Amino acid sequence: MKAPYRVTLAAFASLVLAAVGGGAAVSQEKASTLKQHLVRTWTLIDVYFEWPGGRRTQPYGPDVKGRLVLDQSGLFSFQAIGADRPKFSSSNRREGTAEENATVVRMTESFFGTYSVERAMFPNWDGSDRKYKVVFKGDEMLTTGPPTPSTTGSYIPNQLWKRTN
Repeated sequence: MKAPYRVTLAAFASLVLAAVGGGAAVSQEKASTLKQHLVRTWTLIDVYFEWPGGRRTQPYGPDVKGRLVLDQSGLFSFQAIGADRPKFSSSNRREGTAEENATVVRMTESFFGTYSVERAMFPNWDGSDRKYKVVFKGDEMLTTGPPTPSTTGSYIPNQLWKRTN
C-alpha cells in the first residue's frame, strides 16, 4: 500500500496553484499527482477540534454534512452544516429569533473563493489565506488547520473528507 501523501500547505492557494502548474518549485510529476488527488468534490465525514491535553470536540455534532469543491481553474467552495440545528419558529429564515440565528451561526460554516477566501460567514476571514496540512489516504483527505485562538484556549481544527467523484 502506498504511503499517504503528506503536504504541508503555505496556503490552499500555493497547493492548488502548484497543482495546476503555477508553482515553479513543484516538479511537473508531483504537481500532476497532487492535482489528481486534490481537484474534485469532497464529502465531509467529520469535523473535530483537538485541544491541549488531547481532548476532542465536534463543533457541529456527530452528524455534520458538507462539501468541499476544488476545481481546476482555482475556484473552491466549502460548506459544513451541523445536523442538530433546531427549526425556526417562523417559516421565514430572515425572521429568526436572536437565539435561533446564533445557533445557526454556531452550527454552520461556509466560505468560497479562488484558493484565497473571498467571502466567508465569519467576516474576519474575508480576503485571507487559510493554511492547512493535508494528508491523503486512499479516497480520504484529512485537512488540519493552524491553531485557532478562542476564549477557552487554542484548538486545532480538523476536517475528514471522502472523495465524491
